Amino acid sequence: NIFIYDRDKHYVKSTKDNYFVEFRKFLTTQTMELVVVNLLAIWGNYSNDEMFKANFEVPNAIRNEVMKHAEKSVWIQISSYFQFYEMIFGIDKDYYSFCKRMFSEHIKHSTTPNMKSLDLYLPHVYGHGDKKDRIIPTLLNAREDLVLELSAAST
Repeated sequence: NIFIYDRDKHYVKSTKDNYFVEFRKFLTTQTMELVVVNLLAIWGNYSNDEMFKANFEVPNAIRNEVMKHAEKSVWIQISSYFQFYEMIFGIDKDYYSFCKRMFSEHIKHSTTPNMKSLDLYLPHVYGHGDKKDRIIPTLLNAREDLVLELSAAST
């Protein structure tokens, strides 16, 4: 059974039974071995406050609740390749990159015996509303007769 957290309503939805439950209640009533995959991320035309909340504060609050209630858990953080910009150039690419990098650093230093953490850096995660000309939406909408011409990335 997969449970999906709604960041706006603070509810968890079950994909199997199709029910919603308040997040803290969910944690205190479920089997206490959890795997959490954090896909929360916003960037672009959001304020710095909104980006910090979605990319640091909300995942951190969820993580703290899981650590508090779960006997055993695994936290899988989906990070951004933009976080490498700081390692290469010594400065964050933008505020989104800063927030994601800070959360990665935070989980690296706040793991407990009952929670293991894995930080995955993915080059691109496809999501609702993604630009239609990007590679994943293009492939998803491809016709059989469509020929894709790929070239080297531009910098």
